[in-house]
Amino acid sequence: MARILLVDDDPLVRFLVANHLQEGGFDVIEAESGDAALPLLEMGADLAGLVTDVQMPGCLNGFDLARIARERWPALPIVVVSGFAPPGLGGIPAGAAFLAKPFSSEELLRCLPPAPGAAGH
Repeated sequence: MARILLVDDDPLVRFLVANHLQEGGFDVIEAESGDAALPLLEMGADLAGLVTDVQMPGCLNGFDLARIARERWPALPIVVVSGFAPPGLGGIPAGAAFLAKPFSSEELLRCLPPAPGAAGH
């Protein structure tokens, strides 16, 4: 099953977004911060994508995590989400998608490659 790394410090938001992703056919690994997510990325798990919030506690915010992920894993699909204003120039790496909260399941799934065996989205 295709695996997505979901990073958000709000447990309720993580739960809701994880449900969107699971309904889209993905297995979800969750992390509560960029600091907690980076070791999960580095473990070499075969990921189909990264979905990260912007504002989180710790040293790495979502923009930082997205830039690191793009540099180290250039083919990894990345979706940056935020309840605040869209990023300015240079906020997200090239090729990454941005979604403003709140977003629908359909909007999120359109930003990711279809999960193998999942119904089209």
